[in-house]
Amino acid sequence: MVLTLWILVSVAVMALSAAALAARHPVVGSGVALAALMLSMAPRTTPLPAQLNLAGQVFSVTDALAFVLLVATALRLLSAGTWPRPIFLVPLAFMLAANAARGLAHFGAGYVLGESLPWLSWITGVAFASTLDTTQAKQVMKTVIAVAVSLSAIASIDIILHGLTPVNMRVLVDNELADPRPIRATGAMLVVEAALITTAWRSQHVWWRISAIVLAGTAVALQHRTIWLVLLVAGGYLILAERGAQRATTVLRRGLTVVLFCAPILYLLGRSETLAASLEETRAPDSTFAWRLASWRALVDQLSGVELVIGRSFGSGFERDIRGHLFIESPHSHYVEMFLRFGLVGITILVLMILHLRQRTRISSITTALLLAQAIYGFAYRFDLVQGLVLGLCMVATGTSESPPTIRAESGSAKPVVFR
Repeated sequence: MVLTLWILVSVAVMALSAAALAARHPVVGSGVALAALMLSMAPRTTPLPAQLNLAGQVFSVTDALAFVLLVATALRLLSAGTWPRPIFLVPLAFMLAANAARGLAHFGAGYVLGESLPWLSWITGVAFASTLDTTQAKQVMKTVIAVAVSLSAIASIDIILHGLTPVNMRVLVDNELADPRPIRATGAMLVVEAALITTAWRSQHVWWRISAIVLAGTAVALQHRTIWLVLLVAGGYLILAERGAQRATTVLRRGLTVVLFCAPILYLLGRSETLAASLEETRAPDSTFAWRLASWRALVDQLSGVELVIGRSFGSGFERDIRGHLFIESPHSHYVEMFLRFGLVGITILVLMILHLRQRTRISSITTALLLAQAIYGFAYRFDLVQGLVLGLCMVATGTSESPPTIRAESGSAKPVVFR
């Protein structure tokens, strides 16, 4: 008992110290968090454990980092004497706390924490990034690119060593069957976002365009089909949405860029039997896409009465029957899970937050592309701490997140975080 208490106190002291450092030096805090998350995104290559066991309660690496950034966010807001921005985060946080409290009375702390912590991580990421000034946000965006390049290198080495395997098969790693994809979907999404940023950021430098093409090719090779759609739609929009392109030479240059951007995607899909098999799997009657549609329908049909308005309490699980089989896994959709846990009120808050962001006069094509990418990604995956940070950076870029004067004075820059 004494040893357990000592471990808990030691962990708490280290976490609070890390939070104080992240509050004072948010760029360093964001960089360390992204680097740690990068290791957890490549489970076959890196030794970082996916989960931590603390006093009998299991936490993920994301949960631990989210706690540190949550305390850091609170310290930064308290020192500035302001509410979290955008203000839409406040009612969402209150709903999370209320539904968690409802769940504690019926299901216990273990189940409630397991379902509520991912949502707390996403909200924390948005809130923390929105406290940055534009210069700090620009530096964090560079860290995002560096992490994505590192993930791309890790994935490339893994593919060279083990080859490509269709997603409907498994590979043997350390005498255990594992997913054939070397990088999880959240890491593949970060690679795509870095490709979008480097496509437009400092576009006068050819090396940025080459980096975008390499990152795009890596994202295709990772075989996450939703990521393919994200890359195609958001990348195509970004390249075609540049303003002021009225001259024929500009149109020609833009068309050439589209061809170069899409060439590795089309080539890999056409020449690789593995990628072709992964694409064909989406059309099968027992595909993961068909399973998800059936899961979403079964879960949403369970809601009734007040649950449609404010959602079901955390801890209630995701149990549903699909074709005579019982499943308890997450529904694999940010929007479906948000509707289940926050109801129509939560969905309305999310829509208002995005509409408010989209209507800002400072919004650029790259910010719109990142928002479009997240919107598509959310159909198949739940947003996490990383996507929260990216969304928060978009808010800084558009001016939706008004930095407090004491924080803004650190740089004095008025440029958007993503510029041309």
